[in-house]
Parts: sequence; C-alpha cells; structure tokens
Amino acid sequence: SDRGAAWRQLPAVGAPDSLRAFACCATQPDGAIVLVGGATDGFGPEGATWRSDDGAASWRRVRSRGTWLARRDAGLVSLARGEIVLIGGRDDTKRLSDAWMSADGGASWSIACAAAPWSARVGHQCAATADGAIVVMGGQSEGGECSDVWVSRDVGRTWSVVMAMAQWSARSFFGSSAIGESRDMRERARGDGKSGDGGEIEGREKTRSSGRVTSARAASQART
Repeated sequence: SDRGAAWRQLPAVGAPDSLRAFACCATQPDGAIVLVGGATDGFGPEGATWRSDDGAASWRRVRSRGTWLARRDAGLVSLARGEIVLIGGRDDTKRLSDAWMSADGGASWSIACAAAPWSARVGHQCAATADGAIVVMGGQSEGGECSDVWVSRDVGRTWSVVMAMAQWSARSFFGSSAIGESRDMRERARGDGKSGDGGEIEGREKTRSSGRVTSARAASQART
C-alpha cells in the first residue's frame, strides 16, 4: 500500500511443504498468486502448483505434479482473461522450449506449444501485455545468454520473432514489466522489427508513452 516503502513478513500458513528456489509466480486478475515449479533444497526440479487467495498470507496446493515436466528457472505469466502460461525452464537434464496453459488457476494444464521456435532456455523473462500478448525475452540457452524477443498472441500456441538481437546486451535472470498497450509489438511482429509510430521495445532506458516492455539486469550473478 505504500509502494514498497515498508515491508513485513507474512506468516505464510500452509506454505509449500519444502524449501525451494528458482520457482516462478504470477498474480491473476482476481488477485490470487500462483506459484509453480522451482527446486527443492536438494536442487531437484519441482512440479507442484500452489495458490494463495489472500496476498500470500496462506497457501494451498492445487496440484501435486503438473502434466508438464517438473522444472525450475521457467517463466510464468497471467493473462487478463485468467489464463496462466508456463514457459520454458529446465528439468533434470535439459533446457526446455515448451509452453503450457491453465485456465483454472493451475488445477489442470494443457500443452500450448511443445517446441517453440525460440531456443530452449532458462533465466528468461516473460511479460503479458494489456492486449493479451505474451512476450519472451533474453535468457540463457545452450549457446549462451540471449538478447532476442518473441511474442505470442494466442496464449502461447504460436510465436513470432520481434527482435533477433535487441539493443540491450544479452542477459539472463533479470527483471521485466509490461506497461500499457502493445501496438508496437504487433507492428514489429509483422514487419522488420521497426515500428510505424517510432516506439521501441526497451532493454533498459528507453520508454514510450503508449506502452512498453522493460527489462533490467538482476543484482545477483547469472547462474550457469
């Protein structure tokens, strides 16, 4: 309520039953928080889905294991109509390039895309724009850190490249946010990466008045 000026620790009643890291979470339109995957204290990938309906004060497990491979370092977005989309990450042995969708808060999942055209990766960022697009950017593939940007307008089923190499330096394990509309994204996906209205997809500093997707390097060192 004070825009981050003060913080307090919540009791987290019924919190996930094992310590975990590298999980992903998203806030749904009704305010619920959904937490998916991650790694247990032994760093094995997790496949459970948890949900909080009271601002993270209490949690309940809505699914013990997904129909998707247990994973960590994935991306998760919540769309305005309530769908949740899980994107990429890694299991025990490899990086992933799939996308899974849930329309019931994580209780059930269906495959949206078995193998996206972007390279399998971890530590990428995903953002959902106001008009329902999903943006995937950066991350770490087998070939190293990435600076490409991809967009899906059909809940993760199909993908179009927006920028093969963005202006910002390649990076992984960073932060991003979507603000406002994304008319510019549609124009870039159709053409050569240039916008008809002069807008840009930002890596760090640049903004545009009608909407933007921004990213910032994380303070912690990128993991390999």
